[in-house]
Amino acid sequence: MTGAAVRVGFYDPFTVYTGAFKEQLESTHLTNLHWRAASNDLLKSIAELPVSFVEETPKSFDNSISGPLVLDTDESIELQVLNLTSIPYVRLIFVTAEDTESYRSKVRPLIQEWKKSCVEKAHGPVDWYVVYVGDESKAASKLYDKLKTDFETETDKRCYRLKVNSNELELQTMISHKLKESILAIFTTRLQLLNAALQKIKSSDLKNEFKSFVVVKEAIASQFLAMNLYEEALEQYDLLMSSLDEYQEEVYGPQTWEFKYLNTVENCMKKDVLFEPNGADVSLFELKSFIFTRIFKAFEALADTSPSLSLASIHIAELLRRLQTFLADCAKDFENGENLFQVQEWEYKIIEEVMSLDMCSKLLLNDDPDTDTSPFTERSGETLLLQRSLLLKLGQAYDYYINGVLTDITLSGPHDSTTLSYLPLKPIFESKKEFQEQFVKFTEAAIKYFNMCDRPRSVDTLSIDIALLDYQNEEYEKAAVVLSTCPEFYGGQGWKLISITLLEAYIGCLEKIDESCELFSVEGQPSREDQLLQSFINVLKLAKENKFAFAKGLISKAVNYIVSSTKHRPLDLNDFFPLEASSYVRPSKSDTYELSVTITNPYPVAIPLTSLQLDVENMEGDFVRFNRDRIVLETGVNNLKLSSSVIQSAEVYIIETTDMFSLAIENSSEVDLGSRPVSVILKTNETIDNIRLRVYRSSEAFEIHENCKIKRSSGSYIDEFEMEENCLVIPRLEGPEEYEIIIPYSTIISPKDTVIELYASASYEAQGEKRGFKTKDFIETALSIGVSVQDIFKINCLYCKFSIGTSIPGHPLRIISANLEPNERYSVSSPLSPGPLVAFGEQPVNYFCQIRENEDNTTESSRYLKLKVHYRELKSEAKQFWKYHLFKELRKCSLDQYLPLLLKCSETLDVDYNEFIYNKVLCTNTPNDYHQRYFKAIPPEDRLKVFEIFSTNLNSKIKVENDFHYKENQLVINVLIPVSEVVHNVEIKLHDDTNCVVIGQTLSASLRVTSVVKANDKKLESNGKKRVQFHGEQFALNKFSVELANAQDNWLVNGKTRFVIELDKSSKGVYEFPEVNITLIPLKVGRLPLPRVKVEGINSSNKSEALMEVDYKNESETIYVISENDV
Repeated sequence: MTGAAVRVGFYDPFTVYTGAFKEQLESTHLTNLHWRAASNDLLKSIAELPVSFVEETPKSFDNSISGPLVLDTDESIELQVLNLTSIPYVRLIFVTAEDTESYRSKVRPLIQEWKKSCVEKAHGPVDWYVVYVGDESKAASKLYDKLKTDFETETDKRCYRLKVNSNELELQTMISHKLKESILAIFTTRLQLLNAALQKIKSSDLKNEFKSFVVVKEAIASQFLAMNLYEEALEQYDLLMSSLDEYQEEVYGPQTWEFKYLNTVENCMKKDVLFEPNGADVSLFELKSFIFTRIFKAFEALADTSPSLSLASIHIAELLRRLQTFLADCAKDFENGENLFQVQEWEYKIIEEVMSLDMCSKLLLNDDPDTDTSPFTERSGETLLLQRSLLLKLGQAYDYYINGVLTDITLSGPHDSTTLSYLPLKPIFESKKEFQEQFVKFTEAAIKYFNMCDRPRSVDTLSIDIALLDYQNEEYEKAAVVLSTCPEFYGGQGWKLISITLLEAYIGCLEKIDESCELFSVEGQPSREDQLLQSFINVLKLAKENKFAFAKGLISKAVNYIVSSTKHRPLDLNDFFPLEASSYVRPSKSDTYELSVTITNPYPVAIPLTSLQLDVENMEGDFVRFNRDRIVLETGVNNLKLSSSVIQSAEVYIIETTDMFSLAIENSSEVDLGSRPVSVILKTNETIDNIRLRVYRSSEAFEIHENCKIKRSSGSYIDEFEMEENCLVIPRLEGPEEYEIIIPYSTIISPKDTVIELYASASYEAQGEKRGFKTKDFIETALSIGVSVQDIFKINCLYCKFSIGTSIPGHPLRIISANLEPNERYSVSSPLSPGPLVAFGEQPVNYFCQIRENEDNTTESSRYLKLKVHYRELKSEAKQFWKYHLFKELRKCSLDQYLPLLLKCSETLDVDYNEFIYNKVLCTNTPNDYHQRYFKAIPPEDRLKVFEIFSTNLNSKIKVENDFHYKENQLVINVLIPVSEVVHNVEIKLHDDTNCVVIGQTLSASLRVTSVVKANDKKLESNGKKRVQFHGEQFALNKFSVELANAQDNWLVNGKTRFVIELDKSSKGVYEFPEVNITLIPLKVGRLPLPRVKVEGINSSNKSEALMEVDYKNESETIYVISENDV
């Protein structure tokens, strides 16, 4: 479809525009034009501009009196604009002459008259040229010169000569060059005139001049369209279209369907002007239709001239979008009119015409993967859906209906006329079958388009339309294939009502086909029974929120089918019933939880349940499972109690102990440094059997060692148990009793984080019923107590000093006792131990003892002695008393079941340890992270009482009662007793019994050395500290050097200051060496210590030297030295 080319008028009075000359001119196409509206505007290019040569005669000459667009004349603006746009851009006159005489008498007067009528009195600006056609003779050249003299000036060339036998290229080059300049110049002038007229109209009352406004605005747009400036033309038409709805209907003519040009878009394009001179008013519908056809032409031209199919796809897609908008406006204008049927038929025909464009076919057949045609395919699919909708609306006049998802049902009355004028539509409505086939064709075509542009949801939706048509035609198997996934899909998108409709259709299909059909023979496809069961389950899910969308009979059928099905499956309760669970759980006397729940049955029928399970889960994912068997939920509210026999005390903070059984994880009360144990505290008030206890970590390996212990509260142990796959199996535990199960273990612990999370779970049998209990806690693997030892060797014994203190800052310890137990080899004695002492910060508790090797010991007894330290961790003791005190206060009001919540609120309790230690008073402060949200879990009737008890005891002084008992911890350390082979006893004996001397005064003294050989042929160890001999180490000591060292030049020593002593290796006993006499002279004033004696082995290695000790008898003795002036 093409519009009119730019017109060039010509007058041929001498009939020279014939033959080959005519063919050459009419094939002229202007290319590569460049135009700008003003000097500061962007340059716009016109790739190609067709030119149409139109012959004019004297009858068609303008002979205008007023000139173009003189608005103050009596002539209407519509007529002036019509005259302006109807004249050519350029006018030519073809002349020839035989001689000068004929030129003067005929040709020149004729040119002058033509110029006056067609140029000077033209209806608008027009350019003109005189074309002289002659041969190559001198006479012809002379005549051409005469012509130029008469009609040209030096700056205005108007005459051109064409030789009769000139070639085609010469003719077209001459014509096209001048036509380019002239057409662009006249185009610019026309735009200026029209814009000036438009501004004058806008300055007046636009409502009164709206017709003139539309005429001028459309004339501007048509000028751009004629010049192939399509973008600019679209901009003007869009502005015009947007202004149409701003005015009331009285501005336009009556809205009527009688519009002869509306048969097709092609016919509408043939109408050159909208407003005929002195014609009737134009309706709004006619005006919009006229503008749309121009917009249509612009987009079609843009698509045809696009450099790529991708760009063409964008233009056609926009054309289709505007077509949909235009048709929607038309439908709105005639939605209640008498000609609604004809309007719908016309809309159908227009879509058919547009979709048959050559460019649409070209885009559809494109198979280049690099070309993106998705804008076109997507918009084409939507346009076909609009055409399908029109088909359905037309079908309603024949009582043809298709109950699809995307179909519309009109609410207006029947059509007055159902006569079809569009011939291709008549066969479609001859029968319902033909009508349905056309519906399927449109739907399948739209599916094809949406597949090409990757719109799977639209494909699924349209497939459902076909499936519902199959269902309507009783082709159930075909319908079931498509409908099998549709209800779930639409339900997931939030389209509940559509999902319900499709689900009912799908159930109807399943009920009418049998198991032997091909649908259920596909491998992996669920059976008919499974699909029906799931469909009825989905009915109840959807009916929960849309109870009025389903018939009661369908809900009853769903319930009966699910109940009678032999295939039971677990279902999520929340999918079917609104549920409200109590925010608290109470323990019963039979070691079970009880939870009150309210379940609302929204269905009009009672629903029986085989079993009901409810999981109460905390933020970490741990849960307690409650259950109840065989329940019938009546319509409305149902109040039920569920129970659980698996207790989880530390994960879901509900209770900590039940009346009959409880578990807790703690640090062991007995700690041997040779192993790493943890204790599980098991309390039972009745005899239990077949106990299986597991202790584990959730994320790391945890291995239980074989040497576990089970200790009663009395301190005795149980031996009847065994290990089975990292699980402790105990046949029976008597009750009532509290057991401490000490479990040594191995696991991976980070050096930076010594706290590990441990789980303990126990299954057991009580009164013939299987029960369980599970708990968890965070255990500090680092010991809170630390012990260091210092050894002092003497000739006859060994003194040991044990320093016992805290290893964790802020964790004070109460040291109850420390006892080093003797054995057959060693006897131990110590002074009387005072009462319990507190180790806090850097202040340890010291314990002294004397160790002697028994002389009558003849056996190779162990050289290890057990150090047992009994202590309490005051932080744990204070928290335990806080728990004990809260329990007593709550028990008074029968509210002790809320103890775990209060303990959770006070996890970071601040304690004054000085008051707790010395005055036995617990002073607590409100914790910083006071969790008031835990109180929301307490029933309203108890909440205030519990809060009062808790808040009253906070920030108060609580006297520690005498009946409060907190268990003691025991640390056991195997202490290796060091043995020294040789002990040298060294003494400086002053001969004068004086403690005060004058500086420079001589003092007589003697150096006494006595050596004791402790062992000879016994095997001694070698893995001890310096100066210590250990079992298994051989040694060889013969000679020792004794030297008197004068530290800091305090003394002047006269006499023998260094000598050697010898010991017999094989001899055991006491060796006394001769005294060495020396003289001491003090050199300084003050209290001076005696010179130190140094003893070293001469022929021994450093390792052997470590097996020797020196006992300085008077090492700490000092002499007071004064000056002579003080005497």
